[in-house]
Amino acid sequence: MPRTVTLRIKNWRDFTKVLYVMRGGTWLYRGQENAEWLLQSSLDRELKERPIDVPAESERSSIDLFRANSKLLGYSWESDIDALIAMQHHEAKTRLMDFSTSLMVALFFAFEEQHLKATERAIFAVSFNALCMSDPLRLRYEKYKMADKLRILLSERIKLGRGRSILVEDVDFRKFVSATANDMIRSGCDEEGILPLYTAANNKRQLAQAGVQLMPFSFRPFVENLAVALEIDNIKEIDNPSVVVSDFSHLPIDKVPDQTVFIKMVFDSSMERDAWDILDQANINPFTIYPDLIGLARSLQHNSGRK
Repeated sequence: MPRTVTLRIKNWRDFTKVLYVMRGGTWLYRGQENAEWLLQSSLDRELKERPIDVPAESERSSIDLFRANSKLLGYSWESDIDALIAMQHHEAKTRLMDFSTSLMVALFFAFEEQHLKATERAIFAVSFNALCMSDPLRLRYEKYKMADKLRILLSERIKLGRGRSILVEDVDFRKFVSATANDMIRSGCDEEGILPLYTAANNKRQLAQAGVQLMPFSFRPFVENLAVALEIDNIKEIDNPSVVVSDFSHLPIDKVPDQTVFIKMVFDSSMERDAWDILDQANINPFTIYPDLIGLARSLQHNSGRK
């Protein structure tokens, strides 16, 4: 069965079918305003343009400086990973990748910028369960539990919350995620894999966006870490999934592959007006996505720029 799929979304009917198919799954979504853009972290792009001999040391140094100087501004971060998430939030170049548990939030980011030239947009969907059950993460979790003389499979610790949104209700799992992230920052990691940083939201914007950061184990490209986590043999399938569904609106529900762990949705350039009609009905706009003065300012620009 195919593990990677491209869905070409041509109209509103296609998107309603996507909503129906994805409704019961445990997916993380990322919207990008150009379907040709690769799935890269800001640090991936930085290292490609300006290679660093030991990126792990550079990351540790940046976090230490950020934590020390943040105190002058009245902020204090309890751990390295809290500081790294804050750095990501304030647009520093990090290895983290922003995703959301909400498909509608991803749709907003895919269509947030309005272009004079028609552009195909994209949403990437990654299976949360597949990430949690991947060997790199599962083995680390078992070692973590062994320290308490308990051997509990990761699948037994992941639960779904209310409203079909992902909530890691198990406090011990959240502690494991934070401890593992902090250890990777201080000790480094030569393995490849993905750590889903699904912890409590540490700012209003992350809460409004149902945000989840994915942290690659190593400083090799994000797609290489993701391919290992999802057991995808061909890394190129993340940029160009092996199966393309061009007539999605007529595809029977039972024909959508059960084993799919990665989906790239490509939205036709004609979908912009439909997308904003959908978002308006869901009350998703710059002010609800950015619940601060930035959101207020962007909402004014957004409304004046709408046709």
